[in-house]
Amino acid sequence: MRYILLTALLSVLLLQVSCDLLQASNIEKAVVKALHDDSRTGEFDFEVSYEGEGKVLVTGEVDNEGQIEAAKEVAGGVEGVTSVSVNISIADNSSSGLMQDGALNSPFF
Repeated sequence: MRYILLTALLSVLLLQVSCDLLQASNIEKAVVKALHDDSRTGEFDFEVSYEGEGKVLVTGEVDNEGQIEAAKEVAGGVEGVTSVSVNISIADNSSSGLMQDGALNSPFF
């Protein structure tokens, strides 16, 4: 009898964990799709991690602060998301063109 109860309990726990993992995967995919489909964020590659209880973490790199705010807004609009954290950096586009393939383009003296 104990074996049957233990087996039933383990089955319920495994089912719950499976449902949680499926929910996390679905939310992550939905956020990635929403970011990709939005004209303000679609050109960037983001990674999304579900942290539980409706919280997601969005990481990546964008060109300006407005795109970070857009990513927060888009991710926050996905069903099931209650909180958005970001670890998004702004790309350094200040390259002066002096570097090419990791070597400084200057004459040898």
